[in-house]
Amino acid sequence: MERPGVAIGILAIVIGLAIGYAMIALPEGMNPAYPIGIALLAPLAFILGGVLTCAHALGRFSMVAIAFGALAFCLLAIVTWGAFSSSHIQCRETLSFLGLRILERYPNELECRAGLRVIMACLDAGVLVVLAAFAWHRWAGRRGESTK
Repeated sequence: MERPGVAIGILAIVIGLAIGYAMIALPEGMNPAYPIGIALLAPLAFILGGVLTCAHALGRFSMVAIAFGALAFCLLAIVTWGAFSSSHIQCRETLSFLGLRILERYPNELECRAGLRVIMACLDAGVLVVLAAFAWHRWAGRRGESTK
């Protein structure tokens, strides 16, 4: 058992619970454009990250896989909602070489929204293809076992 991993995981869980409680108890500090369900995915990501860290430190690798999938879904849902449903998006485009900024520009909101939507649509499609392949592989494996 790795004690530092468990301690860091518990700390992340406590931070996630505290942030979630503060968001529910004091909603006046939140952005009204974000629904509470989407906003609560952020502290849930902290909690799942803590569970992931604790499970890894304790050697529970099946729980690591479950927590990793749930954490990835939370983060993907937050960004996808922001890309397709938020009312205001700002972005900066930077071209750099070896960490040195060569070109920087601030496109208008329409360009930002279009670029983010294209990126997120491609990322979401990639995730769906991987999930479909995984489900197909599992279904085909079970089907092959039942015919033997």
